[in-house]
Amino acid sequence: MTLLLRLSALVALLAMLTGSARAQDSIDVGQCFDTLLAHGKQLVASNPDSALIILAQADKLVNADNANRASVYRQMANAYHYKDSFSRAVELNNRAIDIRNQLPADSANTYETAVLHYNNTLNYQKDNNYPMALREADKAISLFEQNGNDFYLSIACDLAASLYQKTGNIFRAQEMAFKELAICEKMNDVIGITYSYDLLAAICESMEQYGQQLEWQKKALTLRLQLGDSVQIAQSYNNIGNTYINYAVSNDTTSDKSKLDTAIIYLKEALQLKRSFTKEQAQQILFSVSASPESLKYWRENLLAGTLNNIAMAYRDFNSDSCIVYGQMAAEYFKLLHDDYGYASALIVIGEAHSNSQKTHPFARREFKEVIRISDQNRDASFLSLLQKAYAGLSKIYFSSGNYREAYQLLKESVRLKDSLTRESNIRDITQAEMRFEFSKQREADSILRHIESLRIEAEHQQELKDAQIRIRIMFFFAIIVVLFGLVFFFYYRTIKDNEAMKLKQRVLETERSLLRTQMNPHFIFNALNSIQSFITSNNQLDAVRFLSKFAKLMRMILDHSMQQFVPLNDELASLALYIDLEKARFNNRFDYRIDIDDNVDEELVSVPPMLIQPFVENAILHGLMHKQESGLIVISLTDNGDGTLTCQITDNGVGRKAAAEIESKNGRAHKSVGMQLTRERLQDLNRKTKSELSYTITDLEDASGNALGTQVTIVMPAQE
Repeated sequence: MTLLLRLSALVALLAMLTGSARAQDSIDVGQCFDTLLAHGKQLVASNPDSALIILAQADKLVNADNANRASVYRQMANAYHYKDSFSRAVELNNRAIDIRNQLPADSANTYETAVLHYNNTLNYQKDNNYPMALREADKAISLFEQNGNDFYLSIACDLAASLYQKTGNIFRAQEMAFKELAICEKMNDVIGITYSYDLLAAICESMEQYGQQLEWQKKALTLRLQLGDSVQIAQSYNNIGNTYINYAVSNDTTSDKSKLDTAIIYLKEALQLKRSFTKEQAQQILFSVSASPESLKYWRENLLAGTLNNIAMAYRDFNSDSCIVYGQMAAEYFKLLHDDYGYASALIVIGEAHSNSQKTHPFARREFKEVIRISDQNRDASFLSLLQKAYAGLSKIYFSSGNYREAYQLLKESVRLKDSLTRESNIRDITQAEMRFEFSKQREADSILRHIESLRIEAEHQQELKDAQIRIRIMFFFAIIVVLFGLVFFFYYRTIKDNEAMKLKQRVLETERSLLRTQMNPHFIFNALNSIQSFITSNNQLDAVRFLSKFAKLMRMILDHSMQQFVPLNDELASLALYIDLEKARFNNRFDYRIDIDDNVDEELVSVPPMLIQPFVENAILHGLMHKQESGLIVISLTDNGDGTLTCQITDNGVGRKAAAEIESKNGRAHKSVGMQLTRERLQDLNRKTKSELSYTITDLEDASGNALGTQVTIVMPAQE
């Protein structure tokens, strides 16, 4: 473990010295389409410019408009999305959609088309083009339903509900939110259910239905307390506290102190949890924590500022001193973050608290004037409500001091702004009322049809019940006899099975431990370190850095994978490629390799047992290719069998098993492949678990004269999505 930590630290240091060469290194890959596409896909988020260069090379290898080209366009669109070039991303996604529409309408193609429409929804949303975003969201939802993919269907419904809410179509937003909730309940996706509750609560807030909003939020909190996720629990506490504040002040004449006291309890619980968060936990809440230097530097202040300001608002009407203390902390944090809106909102709360006492009116006047200055400087519509409150507060202060002329002018400006805000609110209410009327008419028509259908179904159901009662009486007598015999047999059988399961579990654990020891082969580590030493002594520092970086990454991936029964296929292929690259470097590039993946295999969604392929590749290198005088080649191909398994073929053009055995016998090096023996045992154990026919076969390749052309290994392995 100490050696790995030191190697990782050295890799990190060397990476800093060679950072400028990374983009170029990403391009220095084989011209195989699948390899280029995989490399480009890995870089779309972290380095979109390099990803676009690699994907353009992959596009050149495609001869016609087919699924491969559509996949390239999709990844290029993703890269442009991360570059904030949303119109370009939409253009490339539409090209991919046009290609997909010309291909056979199978399940995989339908899924890919749905994802492209969903990605377009995100791009239009980022570009504030909500009508087009909603059109694309409806298409994505329809295709995900057709494909039967409930998980992505729930995500698409969530996005559509948020878009409908933003555009004022509250009832359509509710329909989408309830649809998402039903899907998540069907999948028993507890986390998805909590997000559905949050979404329904947000929709209730837009209609000022605070009692119903609290019910949804408390349901979400109950589930999150069961899950024990402190980040999400803090968010629920914060949301409930804010809702109690809105509920308390929803009456324009008086505030409900009991609701404000409850709000303070929830908000302080949220504050206490947030103060204990690490930076990584904070990033789960602050999705754009690295959007600006201030957000990155003051991440804790960014996390706490809003909650502090909400506590100050709850104290405002009943405890001015506490309000000012919390409000000043919030204002200080917002100022550090250069968040003008947050800073101005905190100053409003502090100013209103200072207005409660004649002695502190000068402070209130100063804070209200600062809000006016910030609002005039930003000239953004979101500041209008703060500006109106600042004018109203200043008017009251000037009136109490006898400056009636100035108080009148400020009050007039406050009323003008309030009328403007009220007019906009009325327009939204009228629009929602119209949509409510249309929605109610549709629901009424639907309810009549459903009533007629329910009568028919009820009649059929009653007849089925009568028939079922007769069958039940006949079967009941036989069932009692079967149950008695079954209980005796069950207890006997379970005792035997428990013993077998314990033995099998022990075998699996021992096999996996042995596999890890085999993969961490001391000879391989020793040879790799010798190669690094050779690079360094020959002043070939760049190759040493690359070799060491790959070696450390491979060790880390082997350790990570050894703790899991299944890993994503792209991760398994990445570790396999690292291993082969290290062996190539160790043997002075005496062989090459290629990885071919069938179009029906989605590397990101499919998972396989880790480290099943590596022992066979190792045998091909050490016993097939290393005895060959000329350059060798290994081809690894993966195809989907359509029954929950993958077929992997490892083909080499080495000297063949017979010649290799003769050479090693002459050299006095008889070799027993521990890795292959462990692989055979793992496949046997997986056969028992999955009830599948998993195996591997080895075929000697020969020409017509019987001369060896190499060896081919065929492995049938389990795969899951």
